[in-house]
Amino acid sequence: MMEMIYRFFQSVKDVIFVIDQLNGLGCLRGDSPEMKARKAQVEQWLVRYRTGYKCILSTSANFPTYH
Repeated sequence: MMEMIYRFFQSVKDVIFVIDQLNGLGCLRGDSPEMKARKAQVEQWLVRYRTGYKCILSTSANFPTYH
């Protein structure tokens, strides 16, 4: 399924990604190893698919990773 989505984005022009609450992918102290792995997978997926396109990213103002 992810590969089909990737091919779709490769076939269209003028895609703009709007990703809100990017801080939701940050690892929390209580996250299990499985949750950390899933968050990392989603983040990698988003980076892969938005590469080469215009992108608007939003996160909380106090999210230290993006300071």
